Amino acid sequence: MNIPRYIVLDDAPNDSTLGWTADQFADALRSPLAAIGVRVVRQHGVASGRRPGGFQARGCSRNLYVAKLNKVGHVVDGVLTRSTATGLAAAMPGAGAAHSHEIPTAA
Repeated sequence: MNIPRYIVLDDAPNDSTLGWTADQFADALRSPLAAIGVRVVRQHGVASGRRPGGFQARGCSRNLYVAKLNKVGHVVDGVLTRSTATGLAAAMPGAGAAHSHEIPTAA
């Protein structure tokens, strides 16, 4: 089985209120999707017009595909929701903001 991947196209994200480029969107997705075993691929020169990207998991069973697709959808929605509530800097990894997948340390 190939590694599952999420492809980010040129017209992502298609919600102009975010003010993101497709590269920024891909960067924001990289860390959270890697945590569930999905690689983010930025596809340049391609626009779909109907969706900002797509999930691919070639060679896996239908049940595994659907389960992983649901996880990916949850992660992507979480990144978009967190970014609209707190701004792009907080949604992107390495921006100094606490992320849900980080373990807080005692000072």
